[in-house]
Amino acid sequence: MSQSIILILQSKPHNSHYLKRYIKYIEEVSKYNNKYTITGYQEQHHILPKAKDLFPEYSSFKEHPWNKIPLTARQHFIAHHLLYKAFGGSQTAAFKRMYESNQNTGKLSSRQYETLKEKFSEYISSCLTGLKRSPEYCEEHSKRKTEFYKDENNRKKQSQACLGIKRSEQAKENMRVAFKNRPPKTKEQKDHLSKIMTGRVVSEETRNKMRGNNNPNYGITMSESHRKNISDSSKNVPKKTCEHCGKQVSPGNYTRWHGEKCRG
Repeated sequence: MSQSIILILQSKPHNSHYLKRYIKYIEEVSKYNNKYTITGYQEQHHILPKAKDLFPEYSSFKEHPWNKIPLTARQHFIAHHLLYKAFGGSQTAAFKRMYESNQNTGKLSSRQYETLKEKFSEYISSCLTGLKRSPEYCEEHSKRKTEFYKDENNRKKQSQACLGIKRSEQAKENMRVAFKNRPPKTKEQKDHLSKIMTGRVVSEETRNKMRGNNNPNYGITMSESHRKNISDSSKNVPKKTCEHCGKQVSPGNYTRWHGEKCRG
């Protein structure tokens, strides 16, 4: 490997130990593949990774043929494993995709795979934190979801996929805390919900799906402790005073029957 390529690789934040191993590995497999003519399936590898956070300016093999090296599937797997250890970031995602798409190219221990998943989660989190979507993207995304759930088969698949899911106590607690601490809805959110819900008609077919044996809560008797929990949680909800009739009611009743809708 030329010194100029090495200097380019070293120009980005990296783990020097694994970058040295990567450079040495590429040099050795290049010599080996030239000495013993490799036949059969091969993959083209970017010596300088083409990821946006690394060296996208060298992604074209046509413009930069020196950045290309043919490798066997196993050699390619090892090269990306070393890149993941050397640079992290986008190389974590690249290696994870490679590992999960073809389990025959190499094996990771359970500890190595756990570390890979943790690093991948950190990388995705860093990519999404603070990300702002354009109104056009949000509208298009909403449209795609609406069209998706209009299809009865898609709804059935989603329903079947969720059946039987058992969550750990920690997962349940995390959901409770997240729901309890969620911020109040903004006026824009309330107006949007009001707009999409106003005039909505529930068909008789949908009503029948929710009645009797079709209702997952049908025939379930709540225990006394469950009833007490519901009662206690309701008692702790602060009341709202209607400015028209002066009654103190729960937030749900206020929204449904009081405020601007009050007839008292």
